[in-house]
Amino acid sequence: GKLVPYVQPEYRYKGLDLDGDLIHDMAEDMMNDRKSRDGIGQDLFPLTAEEQKKYDFRLLGTEDYRGHSVYRVAFQPRRNAPHGEDDPSWKGEALIDAEEYQPVQVVTSLAERIPVLVKVLLGTDIKGLGFSVTYRKFADGVWFPVSYGGEFEVRGLFFYKRKISVSMQNTDFRKSDVNSTVVYATDAH
Repeated sequence: GKLVPYVQPEYRYKGLDLDGDLIHDMAEDMMNDRKSRDGIGQDLFPLTAEEQKKYDFRLLGTEDYRGHSVYRVAFQPRRNAPHGEDDPSWKGEALIDAEEYQPVQVVTSLAERIPVLVKVLLGTDIKGLGFSVTYRKFADGVWFPVSYGGEFEVRGLFFYKRKISVSMQNTDFRKSDVNSTVVYATDAH
């Protein structure tokens, strides 16, 4: 019944802190992907070339979003995709910049529900799991995620129940220009 903010890495509220461990692992998985160009977990949003193969996409239309013309695209796991360890997990919508074909906003939710048998027999459920990421253009062809977050409820084995909110803001992006000049020394004879 009490809100405990975990705002620092490795923060511990108490000695044995399941929440701290869970939040640390989630942050590493979702926001510190070393293979991703922007750090956000590649499997959370199906916009990489590899992830796109696992999803069906549908153009819902075009619209104006904050002064930009965007395509609204819905996605869901491919119906006949082979099942494996890295099955697609998300459904949702993406706003894609109509000029540069870059994501402007992506909103996801869990595509599959937890089976009723797991809920009843194991007392385990996840409600409202989903994420939202917003990108902003900083220069021609240069887009960065500026906000990322979600809120969901976890219940595990009848005794563990938490509502978790994730919020991240990226700030102070600057474009750097580097100019170099090469000068050759000449023999002064």
